[in-house]
Amino acid sequence: NCEVSYYMKKKELKPGAKKEFVKPEVQFLIVLKEFKLENANFLVYENGRKVYDIRNLNLKLSAYSVSEKEMNFKGRGSFFIREPEFVKEKISFSFDSNFDIDRDVLYINSYSVTHKNISIQGKGEVKNLLSQKVVYTIEINSEKFSLSELEDYFGSEVKGNVNVHVVLKGSSKKKSPDIYGKITSDHIVVVRMGKEVSLNNVEVELKGNKGDLKTQVDYGVSKTDIETGFDIAELDLSEVFDLSYFIEENPLDVKEGKKLGTQIKKEIESLKERFGF
Repeated sequence: NCEVSYYMKKKELKPGAKKEFVKPEVQFLIVLKEFKLENANFLVYENGRKVYDIRNLNLKLSAYSVSEKEMNFKGRGSFFIREPEFVKEKISFSFDSNFDIDRDVLYINSYSVTHKNISIQGKGEVKNLLSQKVVYTIEINSEKFSLSELEDYFGSEVKGNVNVHVVLKGSSKKKSPDIYGKITSDHIVVVRMGKEVSLNNVEVELKGNKGDLKTQVDYGVSKTDIETGFDIAELDLSEVFDLSYFIEENPLDVKEGKKLGTQIKKEIESLKERFGF
């Protein structure tokens, strides 16, 4: 449902200028009242390989001319990603953006994405859409991002909330964006092999393609402070939340754990000799 209107813009003459016929400019204003997609399915390929299988996409889009060289777009909708290990629940989204045709810049005034009980919001900017030399900056913000909603990715039971405030900076030339910002949490609990490991005062600082992690690991009677760097591209969330090292090797502390294990072994050998088993 679309309306197109136009108006004649007369050229103003400077005081004292000679009056002559000047062809007026014709400028068009477009109003797209509503564009709908219902239950659409499509595949996304990269280098001949299927990357995403999008199912049941529903979209409502509206647009209008802010000026002769700028359009506003608003939309909302939902979809599923058909992947056995990925999203089975609906993903909902909304956005409000302006596209400056002359500058070839899409200004994302606001957006939101919701999956399960996780909601992220932000704004951003995408340059050179028409020239296909895309450069983008996207903010991602979320308060109390629930890790328990993403246990399938971690390979462990994970409890706790995190605060996410990051910025993605990338381009069509780069495979993955640089990430800047912080992810923080007061308390995260990882349940592994029936035992709990706590991560206290977690702070992850992201600096492009590198990151720094600071936290205190509490694996029972003892606590250990950790400060380490990592490469974002090589990060595997299932390994990050494995923590079996602390459970298997460090029941109390590395040195104390070894002492305790040696003492238990001696006691068992003594019992075997005494009772003949």
